[in-house]
Amino acid sequence: MAQPTLFPGSSLSLEKVVSHADIIVVAKLVSLGITIPDATAQADYDSAQIQVTQILKGAPNQSLTVSITVHYSKGRIEEFAPEEGKEYLFLIHTDDAKSYTVLKILPATDDTITKVKALIAAAPSGK
Repeated sequence: MAQPTLFPGSSLSLEKVVSHADIIVVAKLVSLGITIPDATAQADYDSAQIQVTQILKGAPNQSLTVSITVHYSKGRIEEFAPEEGKEYLFLIHTDDAKSYTVLKILPATDDTITKVKALIAAAPSGK
């Protein structure tokens, strides 16, 4: 059986990320932008463009520029960058209205969206 593709944030608990995310959306990845590889076995995409198609949490603009970090340390965790042109579930943290950091990316399947909606509904109010 093939290993599932791991996307950014794969090592983080979905429950914790849902409670800490300021914005959760289904969005099409328009562009990853330019990658900034570094020596710590990760690639940073600081100007990725997403087009929001469904808002699950928060009140984002329809188009966002986000930062995505992909970890690729063989033998430990090997995440893959999402593909341009495809829809994903993006769980995003924002420090202000101009800085959006992707905490976790998941495939935008009906099952995943339903699970995340249930976690949002079950989360304590206030965030």
